[in-house]
Amino acid sequence: MYPIKIALALLIICFLTSCQKTYTCECTNPGGVYASYTLKESKTEAEAICAQYNAEANSIPWSENNCALK
Repeated sequence: MYPIKIALALLIICFLTSCQKTYTCECTNPGGVYASYTLKESKTEAEAICAQYNAEANSIPWSENNCALK
């Protein structure tokens, strides 16, 4: 009986930790925040999307824009 409870508890923990959550990708420049994106993804997917926004924001040489996950 105990091994079943332990296995069930571990399974529930695995499902809860991989749930999609809401993350915010904020793009800033020296003037402050100029764009904010709400992402409902897993953390790794949200980081990848925010990295794309960062690459687009920094496509201009000497750009002081930065996008980061908050």
